Amino acid sequence: MNDKSFELFSKEHAASEKFDYFICSIAGALFAYIGQTYAPHTFDCWYYYLMPGALLLLTVSFLFGLWLIKVSKDITKLNQTYVSYHEANQQIQIQLHEVDKATGKPLERFMSQLGEFASRQDLIAMMMQNTERIKKASKQSSQKARFADKLELTRNISLAIGFALILFSKFLQPYFAAK
Repeated sequence: MNDKSFELFSKEHAASEKFDYFICSIAGALFAYIGQTYAPHTFDCWYYYLMPGALLLLTVSFLFGLWLIKVSKDITKLNQTYVSYHEANQQIQIQLHEVDKATGKPLERFMSQLGEFASRQDLIAMMMQNTERIKKASKQSSQKARFADKLELTRNISLAIGFALILFSKFLQPYFAAK
């Protein structure tokens, strides 16, 4: 990844994390605001279902927001694993293309990172193993990303409906409190 794309990725990732924390804060703050003045009623009128429904949806939004943050961290770790194996394969490819300066022929034995000598076949086997790990991390990351999208949608919808229920409740309260 070149410097510009890495910089853009870093900024987008940081903004996404901040937004997730912000939405969780909004859900928690709305819950606290409603919770401090909420007085339970018997459910003898449809109006009295609005506030408990809003509190339930705000709780769902908050919990799904926390879950989304956890899944996002997992995706970042998987992507880090993916990149580290990809970089390891690039280093192996560089080694495989090295030639003996004196003869001009490809080297047959290489110094590994552990200070031991490895053959060309060993390096190719390590590349194949890394490639399998890359595929596995990529598949897991894609699955978690699809799941994260569903979590985000559920969080946002429950927050929006909870907020709407609070507004309806506050708007309708004067009309039903007089009865």
